[in-house]
Amino acid sequence: MKPTIPPPNWLRSFEAAGRLGSFTEAATELCVTPSAVSQQVRLLEHHLGAKLFLRLPRGLELTDQGKSFLPAVQGGFSSITQAAADLFDSAGSNLVVLRVNTSFAYCWLANRLTDFQAANPSIQLRIYLTHWPEDTDWEGLSLEIRYGDGRWAGFKSDRLTEEEVFPVCAPEIRNRSPRFKSPLDILGQPLLHTVGEGDGWNLWLEAAGVSGQAIPRGFQFDSTGMALAVAAAGGGIALAKSFLAKEYLESGQLVAPFNISAITGKGYFLVAPADRVETPETAAFRSWIMENIASGSH
Repeated sequence: MKPTIPPPNWLRSFEAAGRLGSFTEAATELCVTPSAVSQQVRLLEHHLGAKLFLRLPRGLELTDQGKSFLPAVQGGFSSITQAAADLFDSAGSNLVVLRVNTSFAYCWLANRLTDFQAANPSIQLRIYLTHWPEDTDWEGLSLEIRYGDGRWAGFKSDRLTEEEVFPVCAPEIRNRSPRFKSPLDILGQPLLHTVGEGDGWNLWLEAAGVSGQAIPRGFQFDSTGMALAVAAAGGGIALAKSFLAKEYLESGQLVAPFNISAITGKGYFLVAPADRVETPETAAFRSWIMENIASGSH
C-alpha cells in the first residue's frame, strides 16, 4: 500500500457503494454517473493494492478486506463531520467561546464549571487556554479572561480581581526552617519563578523593606498555577497572586511565612472587543462569573 492518503472522492465513492451495495445507487446519492463511481473505486483499489468488491451479475459484494475497510472509512467521515460541527457550526447557536489565562482556569474556573452548567443548562461553553494576552486573533471568540492592568486599546474590560503578591510554601518547609525570621531569609530558599511576571520578587522585597538584593535562580514556569502546585509539593517558595493562592491557603496546602504583601496594580479581567455586540449567552456568563467572584464563591 502506498503511504499517502487516498483522495476523498475515491473514499466517498467506496463508502457509498459499500453501504448501498450498488454503483448505480451510490452514483444517484453522490450526483455523479455510475461509471464515475466505478472508476473511482478501481483507482482506490489500485492505490491500496487490494480488491474491495466482488463484481457480481446482480450487484456488488464486499470482499473480506472491503468489509474491514468500510467501517474505518465511515468512522473517518463521521469524525470529520462531528469535528466541523463542534468547532465551526456556531452561527445562531447558544455557544460561548472563552479564552482563559491558564492559571486562572486551573486554580479557579475548573472547579466551578459544573456550577455554571447547572445554572445555565442551555449554554454551551467552549474553553481555550492561553498564557499571554493575544489582542489580534479574535475570530470566533466571545470573551477572554486575561491578566494585566486592564488597559488594552480597542477592548472593554471588567476587573475581576485586585492582586497582591506574597511568598508561599508548603507547611513543612516553613516548619523546618527557623531561619524565616526576616524577609531576607527567603533568599536562602529555592525560589520558584513565573516567566513574564517582571520583577515580582523584587517588588515583594521592596515592600518588605529589603530591596536591592540579588534574587537566587530557581525553577521557572510559564504559569503561576504551575508554580503554586510545585510549591505545594514542597519544591520551593513561590510568589503567589492572592486570588490564585486563596484556596491553597484555606486548605492548608500552602502557608505564607510572612504577613507582607506587595500591591501589583494588576489583576484578572474579563475582556472583549469594544465594538462587539454581546449575545444573551455571553451576557449570562459575564453576570455569572462576576457575581461568583464578588461573592467569594467556592
